[in-house]
Formats: sequence, C-alpha cells, structure tokens
Amino acid sequence: MSRRAVPLVIVLAFGLLPSVMPSLAAEKPVTTVEFWSWATGDELKQLNERIRLFENANPDIKINLVTVGWAEIGTKLPVAVAGGNSPDLVTVSSYWGYDLAVNKLYIDLRPYLEAVRKQDPAWDVDDIFAGAMTMWQTADGDQFAFPDSLDIQGVFYNQDRYDETGLRYPNDKTWNWSDMLTESIKMTADVNGDGEIDRWGISDYYFNWYQLILANGGQILTKDFKNAMNTSAARQAWEYWKKFYDAKAIRGWISSTVHGDASFRAGHVGLQPAGYWLALQLNAMEKKLHYDVTGMPLSPAGKRAATADGSGVMIPAGAKHPDAAWRFIKFMHSKEMLAEVAKQPGAMPLRRSSAAVAFRIPDPPKNKAIFAQILEYTVGNPRTPKWSQVRSLIFQAGSQFFTGAKSYEQAMEYFSEQLAIILK
Repeated sequence: MSRRAVPLVIVLAFGLLPSVMPSLAAEKPVTTVEFWSWATGDELKQLNERIRLFENANPDIKINLVTVGWAEIGTKLPVAVAGGNSPDLVTVSSYWGYDLAVNKLYIDLRPYLEAVRKQDPAWDVDDIFAGAMTMWQTADGDQFAFPDSLDIQGVFYNQDRYDETGLRYPNDKTWNWSDMLTESIKMTADVNGDGEIDRWGISDYYFNWYQLILANGGQILTKDFKNAMNTSAARQAWEYWKKFYDAKAIRGWISSTVHGDASFRAGHVGLQPAGYWLALQLNAMEKKLHYDVTGMPLSPAGKRAATADGSGVMIPAGAKHPDAAWRFIKFMHSKEMLAEVAKQPGAMPLRRSSAAVAFRIPDPPKNKAIFAQILEYTVGNPRTPKWSQVRSLIFQAGSQFFTGAKSYEQAMEYFSEQLAIILK
C-alpha cells in the first residue's frame, strides 16, 4: 500500500463511524444466567417456553438451562460455590433445600422483595400465599429461595362410600379429628364375608400424619434440632393416629403391601389425604370415581395445619449475575405467568389471584377451592438439616408405635437416639 493511500483509508474509516456507532450503541451487552434444573419431559417443555417468553421480553438476558439430576444438585452446588463456579440460579427441593441454607449457600432474597414492594407494587408480593413463602425461610427470617411449585394436602373422599354407610359428607368448617376417626371406622367393612377386611376408612399412603402434631399445638423439633415430641400435645396426636390402626380402619403403607392410593382409586377406601395433583389422576381414570375433597380436620386444640412440600428457586452464594437471575424469578412468578400455569389441571397455585383462575376449572373435585383455605394454614416442614432423613425417622418411629412394637416412651427414645446420629 502506498503512503498516500493511508490517509484515505483513515478518512474512509472515520467517515463510516457515524453510521456504525448508532447500531453499536443500541446493542446492550447480553448477560447469560446459568440455571440448574432437574426438569424433564412435559415439565422441561413448559420451563423452556417460560424461558423463551422471558428472553423475548428481556433481550439483554439469556438463560443457559443446565439439566442436573434432582439428587445431584444438593451435592454438586457446594462444590461449585467453593470452587468459584457457582451457577446463577438453581432449583431446590423441600427435601434437601434447607441443607444448603444451613451452610449459607444462598443470597437472601429479602432486599429484592423489598425493592419490588417499593418500585413495583403492582407485582404484589403479598398476593403470594404466606405458607408458600415461609417454607423457604430460615429460622432467622432469610428468604433463601422463592417458591416455584407447591404440594399441600387436602382430604379426598369417596362419595359412594359415604352414601352407602349413611354418613354426611365432611363439613369444611366443623369436620374434626373425632369425625374423621368415626367415619373411617364406619366405612371399614368385610363386604364379601370372607373374614378379611376389603373396605377401609382411610389410606395413609401420601399422608404426612406428623402434621397432626402441629395442628394440635405441638412441635416436632426444638430450635437446636432435638426431639420436641415429649409433650402432651404431640402424644395426643400420636395416640389419635394409632386408633386408626387399632381399628384396622387404615389401608396403609405399614399394614399392607398394596398401595393405599391404588385401593382408593379402585373405590375400596373412603378417605385419601393427598395433594391437588391427585385430582388429575382421578379424572383420567376410565372408570370414574365419585369424589370430592375437604380440608384437614380440626384438632382438639381447635386448629388445623398442613405441611408443604415442593420446589423453589435459589440464587446461590457466588452467583455472578444475581440481579439478572432475580429478574427471571420475578418474571416467572408474575401474576400473568402464574395465572397461565394455574390453568394446567392439577397445578397448585402460588398466588391468590391465580387460585381464582385454577379453581374455576370445571373438572372435579367440586370443592377444589378448599385448597385456597388450606394454603392459609399451611406451614413448612421443620427447619432442619437432613430433613429427608429426619422425615423417614419420624415414619419409622411411628410405625413402631402404631403397630404396637414399641410404647410411646420407647418410640420417643428411639427417635431421640437416631436423630442425634443423623444430625451429629
């Protein structure tokens, strides 16, 4: 190139700058949010659609969805955070999510929520059911995750079993422990006369029966993770549930190799505590079941309680793009998005406004709106490390007591000893 050509090239280059610069200025840098999720199948399709909608509305953020197994996130995340390779967002389970919280592997969402209250009040933080929020809070009040899916239990009942025994259907306002026991016993029968029970009052296959303790004013664990069930309130709940076994009125995972839910779907069980998702299964059966649903029974203390399981989304400590991750959380849980989610049969709404949408669906059960009331007295599971193991221990100790293998005192001693081993 000749020396004379150089100034011309420079002039041409600078001459192009005015036309180039506006387009460069209009392009914002794109932030990539790494999101770990265990979603598969239809759930993955729905999540990808939500991501597509978010990216269309927020072109400056891209979601990099990474599939990590349900059982792997809890073990891989601490390693990633320690190594400085933390994702920006992870899906967490109520079965092991608190283990991450105990180890401070989260960014507290309260500042984001307070900012939304001040800057975007129409988003309406308080429209989200309180029970859904508290299940993702630490004992100190940190919001370590945001609710994403929710599984709470109502009591489904077979209307044919009630009709044939002359029983009135459960009354949402007055139905209590005594009613549930009496009705279960009355619906238990040997129909074909072969000396074996073939109709049962209740199935405990899905039932978190320990929520009876909470409804009666008792607790399961102390704040320092010791056994809190050596109280009259807790003992009364244990002894109450044992009466179902003593009367052989229960089709349970302890007493039978046949799943209680299968017996309920077959019409052989009167009551089945379960989540709202059970309606989807019942409505899909070829031979339809005549059923409805009610809330949890009133305890002798005059209270109800329902525990909550489900999943949340957490911004881990060490996230490189926490603000962008929060924008995605906020988008996914807006009134508009959750109203669409609520239209899916069997989906438990997280917002009061979306509950109004979900419970207008014409499919059974007729009394599906009771789940909105159940959400008002829903509490989280005990805040403890290794909750899935502690939960299994509760059921183990319960099986020993309910079947008469151990006295209450012995069951409590066993629970306390094994709890100390699990949480050492």
